[in-house]
Amino acid sequence: MMRTCFICLLGLLAWTAQAAEPRPAFSRIVVFGDSLSDTGKMYSKMRGYLPSSPPYYEGRFSNGPVWLEHLNAQFPGLKIANEAEGGATAVAYNKISWHPKYQVINNLDYEITQFLQKESFQPDDLVILWVGANDYLAYGWNSETDAKRVRDAISDAASRIVLNGAKQVLLFNLPDLGQNPSARSQKVTQAASHVSQYHNALLLNLARQLAPTGLVRLFEIDKQFDEMLSEPQNFGLSDTEHACYGGGYVWKPFAASSANEDARLNAFSPQERLAIAGNPLLAQAVTSPMARKVAAPDCEGKMYWDQVHPTRVVHAALGERAAAFIESQYEYLPR
Repeated sequence: MMRTCFICLLGLLAWTAQAAEPRPAFSRIVVFGDSLSDTGKMYSKMRGYLPSSPPYYEGRFSNGPVWLEHLNAQFPGLKIANEAEGGATAVAYNKISWHPKYQVINNLDYEITQFLQKESFQPDDLVILWVGANDYLAYGWNSETDAKRVRDAISDAASRIVLNGAKQVLLFNLPDLGQNPSARSQKVTQAASHVSQYHNALLLNLARQLAPTGLVRLFEIDKQFDEMLSEPQNFGLSDTEHACYGGGYVWKPFAASSANEDARLNAFSPQERLAIAGNPLLAQAVTSPMARKVAAPDCEGKMYWDQVHPTRVVHAALGERAAAFIESQYEYLPR
């Protein structure tokens, strides 16, 4: 019902937007998403233990700055409000399951709530939604029905954002999830590829449905990843299959009995430990104290930093491509 009302609302708004400029103006970017966009929110939430830095870079889920931190090169002085958090899902599974792994991990709807508790959307905000990978890779919700539920959560989020004052929403789709080291190691490449492609088809249809309003647009980031996979040499890449950081995919210390490990785990509540263990994409980002003292490995030529997260080189390229797309679709007017 909410999505139907949203489409009707956007249709009405479209009638009043006949004289709008070809490129809508923006002065600030507001981001909601997961570890691909997280610039330290999970790190702060987990009191500096996750992701372990080093070898992870200053609370990012990579070995360097993430894509949105490169946008200032194209838009000097750009203000960014970032609510993206590692492990976040599109769907609020904590509302449909009491499993502990869903009770600590964030979701798209609650990220918006956290933003609105501090400030409000402005008409000149460009709101970016990039989420969904954890729903599929970390928690295995990988059927077409699951993808529709993810699409509905994203649509509802866009509705809430517009109803709260934003005028521009930009959706990012997903890269082919079957191509990363995580899918390869778990032998779910076919299922992961299918669900991400189906997810992208659903988002494309949603964007086309809402296109007449001019309020919701789509950036097909999957095409950027596809280009890197097909022509890696153009991006300084030589290895698109293997992770640079060799941290274990499943975090073992939960079963450890040593005093040192137990003391380290005391930083987490039992609920937090279960939540991290239930999300292997987060679990591998917690390293042993010894590993944290070792310098980050040399990732030259690598596409993936760990089992699922891109290296800083890939993030830099994605930031450049995203900035070019935004510049072509919107006009930047610094506040």
